[in-house]
Amino acid sequence: MTQTNFITEKHFILDGEAVVLKTKQSRQIWQFRMYVNSENAYYRQSLRTTHIQTAIAKAKAKWAEITHLVNTNKKVFSPTIAEIIEIYLKERERHVKLGLITAGRLTTIKAYLKHLDTYLGSKTKISDIHRRSLQDYALLRRKQKNGIKNATINNEQATINACFRFCFDEGLIDIQKLKFEPLAVKDNIHTVQRATFTLAQFTQLQSILNTYTTQANIDPAEAFVRLLIQQFILISADTMMRFGELRQLKWGDVRDIYTQLDSNNNEVTLVKLSIRAETSKVRKSRQIVVRGGEHFKLLASKCKYKSNA
Repeated sequence: MTQTNFITEKHFILDGEAVVLKTKQSRQIWQFRMYVNSENAYYRQSLRTTHIQTAIAKAKAKWAEITHLVNTNKKVFSPTIAEIIEIYLKERERHVKLGLITAGRLTTIKAYLKHLDTYLGSKTKISDIHRRSLQDYALLRRKQKNGIKNATINNEQATINACFRFCFDEGLIDIQKLKFEPLAVKDNIHTVQRATFTLAQFTQLQSILNTYTTQANIDPAEAFVRLLIQQFILISADTMMRFGELRQLKWGDVRDIYTQLDSNNNEVTLVKLSIRAETSKVRKSRQIVVRGGEHFKLLASKCKYKSNA
């Protein structure tokens, strides 16, 4: 069936900017149609009347509403969940290039937004959801991942709302943020102690790592990788650096290695490190003097490539 045969009657309004029409399927109900240049698509909607003058009046009001959206750089057609995630991630990728966030932070944001896609559906239009669509987000996450921490859920919820807030400010959606239940985060000395190695546990860890790196009959290349893993773990424990900071540490960031006597008159090897702003989670540079200088000395003796780059 051609479009001409499909349309039984039509009237152009507003100098051809829009059309009021009937189709064989509309059963005498007038329909509204106009082309939205900014989005390269036709907007269609039932006018819910069989009276031509009422239909024209409704069509003019709808045309004015859509034209206002276009003139204020707002979306006429509702984007999908997948589309707003893609738009927001492009903005955050730009922030990585500007040095506002780290690449590691971007990876975390992507992981958090996957849950938004999972629970609401990638093809779901924003116009089909409401502020409370994810009010039970915490319950859903606990069913999916047993033992997940409240702090993690709060961070995920904040990231999802950051996505919505950005798209709202850009005029893409009309929901500024979703309604979530904020969860209490317990942070006391006992929790911190449970998350920290005791001296006995750390001694055991060192013993296991030594066995791991000195195992007989392993390929030299694998032995070297095991050494790197061992030293990464021990340096992390000594310096308390964030994972991303340590992973991006360069030889040029190692400012000095020297020995000093501690309060018990024991000689310890210290290292002075520079943490660059672009690798820091908080985007601020800092210098630290910590134990563990012996690990850097060992790595320097084993690594052929020690460029500052």
